[in-house]
Amino acid sequence: MVSRRQVLALGGGVSALGLAGYTALRPGTDTLTLILLNFDSEPHTLNVELSRPNAERYSEAVVLQEQYDLEAPPDDPDVVAGEHREPEILENDAYHVRVRLEDAPATHGTYRYYPGCPDDDEPDSLYIEVRTEYESDERYIQFTQNRCSGSSGLF
Repeated sequence: MVSRRQVLALGGGVSALGLAGYTALRPGTDTLTLILLNFDSEPHTLNVELSRPNAERYSEAVVLQEQYDLEAPPDDPDVVAGEHREPEILENDAYHVRVRLEDAPATHGTYRYYPGCPDDDEPDSLYIEVRTEYESDERYIQFTQNRCSGSSGLF
């Protein structure tokens, strides 16, 4: 005869195996890499916030709220931007992206990120770039994606 304790232990073990099988079946490449580039001649601190668009509360929506220090490009002619990379930082999902320069709060940008090609073997990358207007030296934020960029856009 099987005891109640054995049934509960068996049920817990089967549940754990089922969950392990589910996570093993999920593709391991459903992540997002964040790449921050500084094309300006000065270093900057960049405030970055990514939030889920369908959350009901702000506290549930925000998945990333960080400050990143971006160095100016080095004096090397082969390197055109200072770079900070956060590999596979988040689940690859739709996000509202809000960015502003800490040292120049009027320089900010928003972007609506959508996942790129879900069947690809490499993680998607979101590029957030600090750039300078050629004629006026005014700074601005530019967003790009490495995959299926036609599915994303400004909002």
